[in-house]
Amino acid sequence: MALGLPVRGKAAISEWETETHVPTFENLILWAGKVERRLVIEDRRGELQSLVRPRAGESWVPFERRRLACPLRRRRDDLGLSILEVSKRVGVHRDSVGRWEYALVPPRPIALVVWAQALGCSLGLREVAEPNSPLSTSNGRQIRDAVANARRSAEGMRSAGRA
Repeated sequence: MALGLPVRGKAAISEWETETHVPTFENLILWAGKVERRLVIEDRRGELQSLVRPRAGESWVPFERRRLACPLRRRRDDLGLSILEVSKRVGVHRDSVGRWEYALVPPRPIALVVWAQALGCSLGLREVAEPNSPLSTSNGRQIRDAVANARRSAEGMRSAGRA
Protein backbone atom coordinates (compact mmCIF):
# COMPACT_ATOMS: atom_id res chain seq x y z
CA MET A 1 0.00 0.00 0.00
CA ALA A 2 2.82 2.43 0.79
CA LEU A 3 4.29 2.01 -2.69
CA GLY A 4 3.65 5.13 -4.71
CA LEU A 5 2.72 7.26 -1.71
CA PRO A 6 4.86 10.06 -0.30
CA VAL A 7 5.49 8.19 2.94
CA ARG A 8 8.55 6.45 4.33
CA GLY A 9 7.29 2.98 3.40
CA LYS A 10 5.34 0.29 5.17
CA ALA A 11 6.38 1.62 8.57
CA ALA A 12 4.48 4.88 7.93
CA ILE A 13 1.20 3.05 7.30
CA SER A 14 1.55 1.19 10.61
CA GLU A 15 2.41 4.52 12.25
CA TRP A 16 -0.93 5.87 10.98
CA GLU A 17 -2.70 2.85 12.47
CA THR A 18 -0.98 3.24 15.87
CA GLU A 19 -1.38 7.03 15.75
CA THR A 20 2.35 7.68 16.20
CA HIS A 21 2.20 9.68 12.95
CA VAL A 22 -0.81 11.55 11.58
CA PRO A 23 -1.31 11.42 7.80
CA THR A 24 -1.69 14.71 5.99
CA PHE A 25 -4.62 15.66 3.79
CA GLU A 26 -2.34 15.02 0.80
CA ASN A 27 -1.56 11.53 2.14
CA LEU A 28 -5.29 10.76 2.35
CA ILE A 29 -5.97 12.05 -1.17
CA LEU A 30 -3.11 9.99 -2.62
CA TRP A 31 -4.02 6.92 -0.56
CA ALA A 32 -7.62 7.09 -1.82
CA GLY A 33 -6.35 7.30 -5.41
CA LYS A 34 -3.99 4.40 -4.83
CA VAL A 35 -6.91 2.15 -3.87
CA GLU A 36 -9.00 3.53 -6.78
CA ARG A 37 -11.26 5.54 -4.52
CA ARG A 38 -11.85 9.22 -4.01
CA LEU A 39 -12.72 11.20 -0.93
CA VAL A 40 -16.21 12.71 -1.01
CA ILE A 41 -18.32 15.00 1.14
CA GLU A 42 -21.71 13.45 1.83
CA ASP A 43 -24.83 14.00 3.87
CA ARG A 44 -27.63 11.60 4.76
CA ARG A 45 -28.90 11.74 1.15
CA GLY A 46 -25.56 10.87 -0.44
CA GLU A 47 -22.63 12.61 -2.05
CA LEU A 48 -22.70 16.39 -2.33
CA GLN A 49 -21.72 17.25 -5.88
CA SER A 50 -18.88 19.59 -6.56
CA LEU A 51 -19.06 21.97 -9.48
CA VAL A 52 -15.27 22.23 -9.60
CA ARG A 53 -13.44 21.13 -12.75
CA PRO A 54 -9.69 20.64 -13.13
CA ARG A 55 -7.81 23.73 -14.25
CA ALA A 56 -5.37 23.47 -17.14
CA GLY A 57 -2.10 22.05 -15.82
CA GLU A 58 -3.48 21.56 -12.31
CA SER A 59 -2.12 18.53 -10.50
CA TRP A 60 -4.30 15.98 -8.74
CA VAL A 61 -3.88 17.04 -5.10
CA PRO A 62 -4.76 20.76 -5.53
CA PHE A 63 -7.75 19.77 -7.66
CA GLU A 64 -8.98 17.33 -5.02
CA ARG A 65 -8.59 19.94 -2.28
CA ARG A 66 -10.75 22.35 -4.31
CA ARG A 67 -13.25 19.60 -5.19
CA LEU A 68 -13.74 18.72 -1.51
CA ALA A 69 -13.92 22.34 -0.30
CA CYS A 70 -16.60 23.41 -2.80
CA PRO A 71 -19.56 21.46 -1.36
CA LEU A 72 -18.67 22.55 2.17
CA ARG A 73 -18.58 26.21 1.16
CA ARG A 74 -21.93 25.79 -0.64
CA ARG A 75 -23.42 24.00 2.38
CA ARG A 76 -22.32 26.84 4.67
CA ASP A 77 -23.97 29.35 2.31
CA ASP A 78 -27.14 27.23 2.07
CA LEU A 79 -27.37 27.09 5.88
CA GLY A 80 -26.91 30.86 6.07
CA LEU A 81 -23.85 30.54 8.30
CA SER A 82 -20.95 32.94 8.34
CA ILE A 83 -17.34 31.79 8.24
CA LEU A 84 -17.06 33.00 11.84
CA GLU A 85 -19.99 30.81 12.95
CA VAL A 86 -18.47 27.75 11.26
CA SER A 87 -15.03 28.49 12.70
CA LYS A 88 -16.52 28.56 16.22
CA ARG A 89 -18.21 25.19 15.61
CA VAL A 90 -14.93 23.72 14.34
CA GLY A 91 -12.78 25.37 17.01
CA VAL A 92 -10.38 27.23 14.70
CA HIS A 93 -9.78 30.84 13.69
CA ARG A 94 -12.12 32.22 11.01
CA ASP A 95 -9.14 32.79 8.70
CA SER A 96 -8.48 29.03 8.71
CA VAL A 97 -11.98 28.22 7.46
CA GLY A 98 -11.70 30.92 4.80
CA ARG A 99 -8.39 29.48 3.59
CA TRP A 100 -9.84 25.95 3.56
CA GLU A 101 -12.93 27.04 1.61
CA TYR A 102 -10.78 28.49 -1.15
CA ALA A 103 -8.25 25.62 -0.98
CA LEU A 104 -5.42 28.04 -0.18
CA VAL A 105 -4.27 25.89 2.74
CA PRO A 106 -5.24 22.26 3.35
CA PRO A 107 -6.91 21.43 6.65
CA ARG A 108 -5.52 18.62 8.75
CA PRO A 109 -7.55 15.46 8.14
CA ILE A 110 -9.26 15.64 11.53
CA ALA A 111 -10.13 19.30 10.88
CA LEU A 112 -11.70 18.31 7.56
CA VAL A 113 -13.86 15.73 9.36
CA VAL A 114 -14.90 18.24 12.06
CA TRP A 115 -15.55 20.94 9.42
CA ALA A 116 -17.83 18.56 7.51
CA GLN A 117 -19.61 17.48 10.70
CA ALA A 118 -20.15 21.11 11.73
CA LEU A 119 -22.18 21.46 8.51
CA GLY A 120 -24.13 18.20 8.90
CA CYS A 121 -21.89 16.29 6.51
CA SER A 122 -19.27 13.57 6.65
CA LEU A 123 -16.20 12.46 4.74
CA GLY A 124 -16.58 9.27 2.74
CA LEU A 125 -14.86 7.11 0.13
CA ARG A 126 -16.35 6.24 -3.25
CA GLU A 127 -15.13 4.22 -6.21
CA VAL A 128 -13.41 6.38 -8.82
CA ALA A 129 -15.97 5.63 -11.53
CA GLU A 130 -19.30 4.83 -9.95
CA PRO A 131 -22.23 5.00 -12.38
CA ASN A 132 -23.74 8.51 -12.58
CA SER A 133 -20.71 9.93 -10.83
CA PRO A 134 -18.99 13.04 -12.19
CA LEU A 135 -15.96 10.78 -12.62
CA SER A 136 -17.77 8.52 -15.10
CA THR A 137 -17.87 11.36 -17.66
CA SER A 138 -15.13 12.47 -20.04
CA ASN A 139 -13.98 14.82 -17.28
CA GLY A 140 -13.77 11.73 -15.09
CA ARG A 141 -11.33 10.19 -17.55
CA GLN A 142 -9.15 13.27 -17.16
CA ILE A 143 -9.33 12.85 -13.39
CA ARG A 144 -8.51 9.12 -13.56
CA ASP A 145 -5.57 10.00 -15.81
CA ALA A 146 -4.47 12.57 -13.23
CA VAL A 147 -4.57 9.85 -10.54
CA ALA A 148 -2.38 7.63 -12.71
CA ASN A 149 0.04 10.52 -13.31
CA ALA A 150 0.17 11.27 -9.57
CA ARG A 151 1.02 7.62 -8.91
CA ARG A 152 3.80 7.69 -11.50
CA SER A 153 5.16 10.93 -10.01
CA ALA A 154 5.09 9.47 -6.51
CA GLU A 155 6.84 6.32 -7.73
CA GLY A 156 9.46 8.50 -9.45
CA MET A 157 10.00 10.48 -6.22
CA ARG A 158 10.30 7.24 -4.28
CA SER A 159 12.82 5.85 -6.78
CA ALA A 160 14.82 9.08 -6.73
CA GLY A 161 14.96 8.89 -2.94
CA ARG A 162 16.59 5.48 -3.14
CA ALA A 163 19.23 6.55 -5.66
